[in-house]
Amino acid sequence: MTADEYVDGVEFALRDLPWRQRRELLADLRTHLAELPDGTDLVARLGRPASYAADLRTSAGIHQRHGAIAFIRSFRPLYVVFAATGLVALGLLIAAVAWVDSYQPLDFGNVSWGTPGSKPDVGDAGEHVAFRQGGLFEEGISVVNYGRFTVRVLGITGEYGHSFAELPLSNRRLTVAGPMPNRGQGTGAFRLFHPFDLEPGQLMLLKLTGTYHAHCRPNLGQDFWAVSGFQVSYRFLWRTGTAQIDLPTNLQINGPKNEYCGTGPPPS
Repeated sequence: MTADEYVDGVEFALRDLPWRQRRELLADLRTHLAELPDGTDLVARLGRPASYAADLRTSAGIHQRHGAIAFIRSFRPLYVVFAATGLVALGLLIAAVAWVDSYQPLDFGNVSWGTPGSKPDVGDAGEHVAFRQGGLFEEGISVVNYGRFTVRVLGITGEYGHSFAELPLSNRRLTVAGPMPNRGQGTGAFRLFHPFDLEPGQLMLLKLTGTYHAHCRPNLGQDFWAVSGFQVSYRFLWRTGTAQIDLPTNLQINGPKNEYCGTGPPPS
């Protein structure tokens, strides 16, 4: 066994001691080993490293240490600082990732306009409008970025990701205007959607238009269609999220009475 191997064995047996105390004891051991002739059988001369370490404890009055504090103190202080700094950085990184994943700054902007001919429901918070073959449909709202950071608006669909194709409309067009400063109202030329950045304090207008159209035929009952809002998909840093923007009042389209306007065979 070489001198370095012997010192390593003693250090391992004293690993519960504070780093500075362990360093002093090993420094004395290295000095003692350097004074021995080359080729000395260290185990025969000094005993096994674990036994030598036990003798050091006895002579210094040091007992075996246990617990987390003893474990931490056994490392070099600089390593402890590095480890603590790394743990803090890791905690901050985890918190940052969680915050980014939960960041959702888009909300209804207090501006909306409803479908021509719609009326409030009696005793309900919604509205209804009668289906009129060939009549005009229009429903729109404003969406504001109330956050502190810019998001990239990627797409717009119906509520909860549903398509507007289920509505009894032809020539459906989902258009946008903006972005523009949020001054409580919004005006501007509407265009077909394409992705754009929405900065803090800016709003955009969303509008669904079309013409009432469905193949209706006589049948008992009545069909109904609901429009409750829009779903906006956006990107912030590495995360892609969605924001459900509900209409101030849900809209129900009432089909003609005693007619079936759906797809497929009418219900019996």
